Amino acid sequence: MSNHERDAEDPSASVLAALPDPVVVLDGSACLLWANGRAERRFGWKLDDLRGRSVAYLAHPDDLLTALSSLESVAEKEVGSLVELRIADDSGSYAWFEIRGSQWAAGPPGSVVLVLREMTDRRRWELTSGDTAMLGAIIDAAPTIHLLLGREGNVRGASRAVTRSLHRPLDVTVGRPFLDLVAEPDRLRVSHVLEGADGTSGTRTLEAALTTATGEPVPMQLTVVDLCADNVVQGVVVAAVDITDLVAARAELEHRAGHDDLTGLPNRSVLRDALHAARDGDGPGQHTLLFGDLDGLKRINDEHGHSAGDVVLAEVAERLRRVVRTGDLVVRLGGDEFVLLLPTDDPAVIGALVRRIRDALAPPVELPDGTRVQAS
Repeated sequence: MSNHERDAEDPSASVLAALPDPVVVLDGSACLLWANGRAERRFGWKLDDLRGRSVAYLAHPDDLLTALSSLESVAEKEVGSLVELRIADDSGSYAWFEIRGSQWAAGPPGSVVLVLREMTDRRRWELTSGDTAMLGAIIDAAPTIHLLLGREGNVRGASRAVTRSLHRPLDVTVGRPFLDLVAEPDRLRVSHVLEGADGTSGTRTLEAALTTATGEPVPMQLTVVDLCADNVVQGVVVAAVDITDLVAARAELEHRAGHDDLTGLPNRSVLRDALHAARDGDGPGQHTLLFGDLDGLKRINDEHGHSAGDVVLAEVAERLRRVVRTGDLVVRLGGDEFVLLLPTDDPAVIGALVRRIRDALAPPVELPDGTRVQAS
């Protein structure tokens, strides 16, 4: 009978041989009873050479007590807990393995089956390869604020970025409610997220401002990770990233979307929204629209160039800003066209404003080369 035919009748042997992880069977004294081919190849020894001998010496001396205690406890359970140990190969080099064992009822009393998964590759991809001191140093040096909150919402631990970003001493920050660090307008939203942390809410992200020691708000993006059900953490992890530049960029984009680049005046989109609000009754009941253009702009562009025309438009916009009242809206529609939206229909008020506009636009505009041109 060929090997293939035997495997077809009883595939267990070929399956054990093909397993990617070493599998060994030990008795209650840590003597080797059996090992699969992967274990022999990984550790460089032959099963026949070690069968019946204790392999406890292969564990790192610092891990030996843990290894023997785990072996004893596994014999009393159906499936043991995961244990991380350093195991030596035939050259004496140690590698980290994650080991889980289970009883082997068919073997001698106390026998266990152990599956060993090597952690070398996984640790190579970890940030600090399991070095907790290095991990702590990296977190402390990172610009992101890291906070560990208890279930009640008090700060149990914090990275040194709290001091760098918020100028808050760690000894004062730890122990106080996290909401004390949140700016008043954002506390309700943040409290709702924290109250929902019950071990099942996962990860939530929101924007909220944290305050410095002097009370100044700093816009942050908060990532709240609910680890209340984690046996190690039993709390909530908050990562806070300063987004001051992002908030400023957003404000700039919003301003540009609603304002004319040349004059800085609101554009037609702002006027449209204001007209809708006036129509829907948001604000004073009666409004007045004033339209105007610059008769001399084409001549200025033709004689002095479009850069001169831009100077004139910017100066006209500034003069209009100076004469309108608070609540009046000055808009550049485009070209030489301007619109004023006034929250009144009082003829006296409108007439007075028109006279101020004429007076403001009457003086000539001086160009960069000293030439004076008439804008109106």
